[in-house]
Amino acid sequence: MKKILSILALFACGVFAAQAQVDKTLQFVDKEGKVVENGAELTLTEVEAPWGDDQIVLPLSVKNTKNAKAGVRLIFNIMQIDNGAIQVCFPSECTSNSEAKEYITKPGTMDAGEVKEMATEWLPTAKGKCVATFQLQYYEPTAGGEPTYMNGPKIKVTFDYNPTSVTNVKVGNVLMDVYDTAGKMVLTNAKKSDVIGLTRGVYICKTKVNGKPGKVEKILVR
Repeated sequence: MKKILSILALFACGVFAAQAQVDKTLQFVDKEGKVVENGAELTLTEVEAPWGDDQIVLPLSVKNTKNAKAGVRLIFNIMQIDNGAIQVCFPSECTSNSEAKEYITKPGTMDAGEVKEMATEWLPTAKGKCVATFQLQYYEPTAGGEPTYMNGPKIKVTFDYNPTSVTNVKVGNVLMDVYDTAGKMVLTNAKKSDVIGLTRGVYICKTKVNGKPGKVEKILVR
């Protein structure tokens, strides 16, 4: 009996170890390229206002560590959101999300060694917090069939906004190149007011802050 119990215990340990395995093909990295490890918890308070509206940016990118193309999608679970919305432009489309629930992005691909900005921020409308987890999922790009997703690193982020304590808001000279959904450029070095004046539709805006490349945003003109 003791031998059977020992075998069962070893089997259970093996199962739990397999469940705990994390695929490291894709990694979260900071601005300096340092890896943000699985299980990390971040608290963000720095406010930016590139369009005049406050936002707290998640200053991370995703790196493909393979010497080949990699498939990627992002699972993010909004656990708490007191107000506003989280905007995510990764890996292949932009979404704005204001409900506390789990979201799964449309999958995309990354080239060998590519580092792609997460382009994710919380857009608060009042004092409060937004707490969310972000997990990368890797898959092998194939010609057909449903991909098999492997869980990658997972982190927890707390966005903490207190407008009465904000003393250093980053505001820059923001211009952008604007494209339609077919990839055709329709404006260059434009301001947001120029985009709002365009005909109704969805536009992809590549921002430049003080002449340096910034975020890629999707703007809906109604």
